[in-house]
Amino acid sequence: TLDSTTGYRYAFIYIRQLAIHLRNAIVTKKNNKTAQAEKNKTKKKKNKQKKKDAGKQKGSVDATTEGAHSSVYNWQYINGLRAWSTLLKEQAKGGDSELRPLVYPFIQVALGVITLHPTARYWPLLLQVMSLVMEVAGAASVYVPLAGHMLLILESKEFTKKAKPSTQ
Repeated sequence: TLDSTTGYRYAFIYIRQLAIHLRNAIVTKKNNKTAQAEKNKTKKKKNKQKKKDAGKQKGSVDATTEGAHSSVYNWQYINGLRAWSTLLKEQAKGGDSELRPLVYPFIQVALGVITLHPTARYWPLLLQVMSLVMEVAGAASVYVPLAGHMLLILESKEFTKKAKPSTQ
């Protein structure tokens, strides 16, 4: 059996840690876009000094671009979401659980993961997260609008293009 007070405290701390990782990825992504826009502005100008500054910015942008979402889009993070979704799902079935207030923050973190970098490369991972959200929402009897996120994938150019015939 689970001690409710201790369980809530640990679940809150770890879900909060997942949220902090997500926030850092969002801030890094936003900073990368700003730095890229500044770099493009300075590149257009002919001034030598500004060209040097743009060259300095280039290294910092490239170094952080790869890590912007890699701290969230990895299996360690997703398995952490999976573990907490399993716990919240099982506790929410009872209806009168002390962990029920953590369903909302968990779903917010999961939706943040879905909207962070929704490209075709990460669709399998995003579908895994959507599945976790549906399981928790179903067990907690909560409505979570995921249709827009799913339609984004289903109506995308990569998903709707015709398949090439096989050569025989």
